[in-house]
Amino acid sequence: MCQDVSKDVMGVTIVIPYYKRPITINQTLSSLTLVDYDLSKLEVVIVDDGSPLEHRPNLDHYRKHFSVQYLWQEDQGYRLSAARNLGISKAQYNTIILLDCDLAVMPSFVKDHVEALSKFKHGISIGFRDSHTSPPPSEQCDFETKCPSLIAIKISEDWRLG
Repeated sequence: MCQDVSKDVMGVTIVIPYYKRPITINQTLSSLTLVDYDLSKLEVVIVDDGSPLEHRPNLDHYRKHFSVQYLWQEDQGYRLSAARNLGISKAQYNTIILLDCDLAVMPSFVKDHVEALSKFKHGISIGFRDSHTSPPPSEQCDFETKCPSLIAIKISEDWRLG
């Protein structure tokens, strides 16, 4: 079973589904190298949803910063949930963050999620797609009443479905 190995700093697995976007995954991973968190307690699991060989990312540089697993599943169409579930099943830690492959995170990204999750025995922390418009973590606990204008903003069609 998954286990957090330290009581001082919680181990975190970030699961990133991926498909044919080596430039954007590099931007995402580069931003993770700059997070304000103990990188030795960070694992990144990239689940490739069937990219052909020429579109697979080179992850060697990132392995110097944190643990990286690369998993590949056969291309059988758009299977985002299957990719996420595969990544979760291979996670080293119980604390899991799901992240899209086209997002660059703020330095406090991991710390903010861990802080929110540490307040509850069983909890889920859901971030905003655009962290630049999200309220500070202290205001996110009751975002439906405090920040109704942020709900359902910037919804756009998924480029992969077009």
